[in-house]
Amino acid sequence: MTRALLTIPAWLLIVGCFEGDKNGLEDGPYCEDTPTVMTLEDANELGVSGAGILALAEGGFDETLVWNGIDGTTGVHVSVGYAEGEVRHVASEAVYPEGDGPTNDIGVECEDYVEVDVSMIVTTEDGGLDESYELALRSYAPEIVSASVSFDHTSMGGSYEFTLMDPSEYDSVTHFLDVGFDETGCSGELSAQAEGCDDCEDDEECTCWASSDTVATWPVEGLE
Repeated sequence: MTRALLTIPAWLLIVGCFEGDKNGLEDGPYCEDTPTVMTLEDANELGVSGAGILALAEGGFDETLVWNGIDGTTGVHVSVGYAEGEVRHVASEAVYPEGDGPTNDIGVECEDYVEVDVSMIVTTEDGGLDESYELALRSYAPEIVSASVSFDHTSMGGSYEFTLMDPSEYDSVTHFLDVGFDETGCSGELSAQAEGCDDCEDDEECTCWASSDTVATWPVEGLE
């Protein structure tokens, strides 16, 4: 498990870090994404199309999943379905707001991509995962497709329970599912991030922490 500590003024805890479609800090450089609806067969300048994305990711995939810290493995099935979902070309441009704060010196790399709205089902033979998602498949280059989703573990449909930490030790926990598709098949990673802060007044500095860990991966060797 990876745990990071940082000390920050209490008032910063209530300041939003993201705004609209900005992919970055509100007071620092960010990627501004501009989507344009396209047809399934249209391709961007890199040759990425919705049809190409679905050729790699649509259908069913059977792999072997390993739970972190648990001996043994289980079968995992990933099913991706497309039902006339929207296809978008997203132009991503770096924006550097004026200012002299420390975050303004951070460089960002922004890449255009194509994404397709789909449905995804992830189940395991041991019943740990039984999840359904509406999400976007994303591709920055031909032959490589990915999908990511974050969620509250208490809303999960399988029998999986968050046991990496004592619930009394954290303020919030978020789970992340990252799935990749290429010509070799499907790979995935389920991870969790717990966060918390010490109690403090508005004019005090708080010690905050974030702890993250990998919950499960497939195939057995994990994501490439």
